[in-house]
Amino acid sequence: MCGIAGIFNRDGKQASSRAVAAMTAVLAHRGPDDLGHWNGGSIAFGHRRLAIRDLSPGGHQPMSDPTGQIWITYNGEIYNDAALRRELRRDFGCTFRTSCDAETIPLAYRHWGERAFERLEGMFAIALWDAGARRLYLVRDGVGIKPLYYSDDGQCVRFASEIKGLLADPEQLRRLSPMGLHRYFAMGYVGPDATTLEGIDQVAPGTVLTFDKCGRNCRQFWQPRRGAVEFTDPTEATAAFLPLWREVIGDIMVSDVPVGILQSGVSTVH
Repeated sequence: MCGIAGIFNRDGKQASSRAVAAMTAVLAHRGPDDLGHWNGGSIAFGHRRLAIRDLSPGGHQPMSDPTGQIWITYNGEIYNDAALRRELRRDFGCTFRTSCDAETIPLAYRHWGERAFERLEGMFAIALWDAGARRLYLVRDGVGIKPLYYSDDGQCVRFASEIKGLLADPEQLRRLSPMGLHRYFAMGYVGPDATTLEGIDQVAPGTVLTFDKCGRNCRQFWQPRRGAVEFTDPTEATAAFLPLWREVIGDIMVSDVPVGILQSGVSTVH
């Protein structure tokens, strides 16, 4: 599952390692296997790891590319990691020191830039820092499987896997949002990009948020598309679905730990 947290000060002020440590500590239940912190001056990342791929210390996060210019803290799993690695090796001569999918993300960004995010297949919440551009990216998978909350008061950007992570920083605003409450009581939820707290929002599914000293930019990099084929016969639909289903299940079963399955309250482990 993993838990991520961090702070970015747009004005160049030193990011508080103490605040990020507190934000990360309240996410300990999300990642019991490892704890990591990194401070790059105006930016600081925290990580709680639940080890699924490459159980060695090589999967420790926050993690950087070999240049030390691109840093990530990441929650999730990249299902097309093997295919991306083959392409990075072939086209750019990349080498990999681990089998952890996290290692692929900074290298993909280094060579493909922001387009790398739309090439990722999986479930993920990513915070990526580009030291050369002095730019923070917050990225969430297409359907929003992995949570990612943030606040931005114009000077300081905070993010975390859970709202409680943000609230662990005493500088974070604590006030109910009338609009968020209205949405919750009217619809039963607040929508894909809001919360019931003032100044705290969600990164919307399939979206990359960019923060730098000039401000914030939002771009949707993924949305569902209807296929060109319209099925009228259930048999044809089943025949088309089953190979895709087997391929997808095969991709998500990649794991260096036992795989658990929970169905209607009955769990099994393989």
